[in-house]
This record gives sequence, structure tokens and C-alpha cells, in this order.
Amino acid sequence: MIGANGMLTGEILYHDFDDFDGASFDLDGTTATLRYSFRF
Repeated sequence: MIGANGMLTGEILYHDFDDFDGASFDLDGTTATLRYSFRF
């Protein structure tokens, strides 16, 4: 919680796809998200 009315949240996700699109290769990646919400 940041201040009386604000909130900061986040997440980190790891994605792993085997045999992507029926092909013989694998695909992986990491995504990160930050979110600030203000309540009024």
C-alpha cells in the first residue's frame, strides 16, 4: 500500500511452450507487470 488511497502490485510470470505450433522447437519467455491503483 502506498499512501492512504494508492496500491502498487506486480507479478512476474514464466511461460514455457513445448513443440510450439506443432513445430519441433520450444518457446519460453518471462513477463513482468507493475500496476498502480488509486482509490477515490
